Amino acid sequence: MRVLEQTDSRLLLTGVPGRRVWMIAFVGFGLVLTASVAYFAHQAYQERGGLALPHIALGVGLLIAQVILWTGGITLAVGRQTIILDTTPGTGEYRVRSPIVEAGKPCKFKLQNVDSIAIETTKEARPGRLDHSEEEAVVHRLRLRLTQPRRAITLDETENNRLERLETLARRVAGFLGKTVGAGGSRWGMSNRLCMDRKKRVRGKTCYYFKRLESQAELDVLLQQDLNEWVQYMKDAGAWEGE
Repeated sequence: MRVLEQTDSRLLLTGVPGRRVWMIAFVGFGLVLTASVAYFAHQAYQERGGLALPHIALGVGLLIAQVILWTGGITLAVGRQTIILDTTPGTGEYRVRSPIVEAGKPCKFKLQNVDSIAIETTKEARPGRLDHSEEEAVVHRLRLRLTQPRRAITLDETENNRLERLETLARRVAGFLGKTVGAGGSRWGMSNRLCMDRKKRVRGKTCYYFKRLESQAELDVLLQQDLNEWVQYMKDAGAWEGE
């Protein structure tokens, strides 16, 4: 997303679902693939004097090309993500119009429910090339963290440590809301821990609450505690025999 409008009391962010650059790439790739399939279909028709078996495969290729082309084209034309932050009523709103690309559900929230703005880092698998195995990409997401009605809203994302755009946007949003930009948690991003002591019956099912971990130090304490309990369990008599 990018900042479309900012005043003393209002901040408007807008963007294209799936990122504009990727949708432009989809359109370009779809056009190239469509042209290539059309060329080979024409050549096959000329050589064989009519429709032949290769045209079935080319038809499948043309269908794939059209799906890619129209996905990018329709998303660029009508797809929009908008976040409105207004300090006068103290509310925020996430609007989304995306007929194809998944971009989450629209929602409204109070600015007092904004917990923080953070850049979260994860590692995700990417398909490798023909001569390479599956690759791993480092993905950075700028997230507006909420306490309710949802966990977070993704403002922007990038890959492989290209953080300048995310950091600039993070500072503007954080400055407007009077928040600080936090690290996304070096291990699990926004960390939560299942709290077995708090539970509630919802529609006949037992649901448990999550406790938010406010700092990396708190997470380290819990991890160390779990490690100590596991070590003690392995030392207890009968642990290896499953007794």
